[in-house]
Amino acid sequence: TLSAMLSERDFETLAVGDCQKALEGLTAFNADVIVADLITPRTDGFELLWRLKEHGYLTPVIALIGFGSMDAALCAVHDLRAFWYLETPVEPLAFQSLLERAIRYKQSLQKNNALKRDQDLRFALDGLAEPPRRCSRSSRSSGRWRPLLRQY
Repeated sequence: TLSAMLSERDFETLAVGDCQKALEGLTAFNADVIVADLITPRTDGFELLWRLKEHGYLTPVIALIGFGSMDAALCAVHDLRAFWYLETPVEPLAFQSLLERAIRYKQSLQKNNALKRDQDLRFALDGLAEPPRRCSRSSRSSGRWRPLLRQY
């Protein structure tokens, strides 16, 4: 199974059987990547993708599709914001490569969000403090010093 293959490569995994359990698992398990089978006898992976999109999750999802389900794959990627798709049976090297790309993507999203929070905090703090002043000699001021205000 994919879970066993990932465990062999020192990935921590959480395997669940349906959409609701996956969403519950995400509250306790901070996943870097979600791997979801879109078409299974028991559950519908499209529902999971739809709910993740609805709740604003940024965790990349690799959608697994059966052979010949290209329409389903395109729907998952374009409409439901899956990171990418793989056909089953999964080729291990392709899966590992895609998994590493998805992890790097998640890390870049986290860095971007941290920078945005930092920037928002700086703007909020700038509104609380007076702008720094510096003095400069102006030829029009007859040799007097006058403050120059720095604008943001």
